[in-house]
Amino acid sequence: NRGRGTMEEFADDYLVALRLAHGAVRRQSSWARIYLSLEHHWNIRYAAGDGRQAFAGREFLDYFARCARESDEGDFDWHVAYHPYPENLFEPRFWNDKTALGNADTPRITFKNLEVLTTYLRRPELLYLGKPRRVILSEQGFHTPDGPQGEAFQAAAFCYAYRIVE
Repeated sequence: NRGRGTMEEFADDYLVALRLAHGAVRRQSSWARIYLSLEHHWNIRYAAGDGRQAFAGREFLDYFARCARESDEGDFDWHVAYHPYPENLFEPRFWNDKTALGNADTPRITFKNLEVLTTYLRRPELLYLGKPRRVILSEQGFHTPDGPQGEAFQAAAFCYAYRIVE
């Protein structure tokens, strides 16, 4: 909701805001966490937005992490809130996602390939004090398609997603 700008302009502003929030939260609680929020577009941007409205999550994460590390204030304890929606928001059968591949070059990260995110966060340049950032799935859901099997597909998606996370 910042408005139009480059990914770098947004990330620079986001870093300032997240660092400020981290400091404020930590003054009140030693255990509370701050999360950087990403949705399922990993190496592609949201197609309905142009390059000054949307950007790929991986590029943003890498740039943000580098800027935090290289800043005068140094890295801090931020984590990742991820939204692993299916590639088609109206199709709950994420196991059929064609753009959710099993490697870091994947266009999207959905429940089908969620391990790509946790593996990626183990990269040395993304660790904090030698440990990977925590991941929470802060927003997800499955649409109920029309038809007699719609609710069954939706229920199957929730069950399978739960098993993957487990």
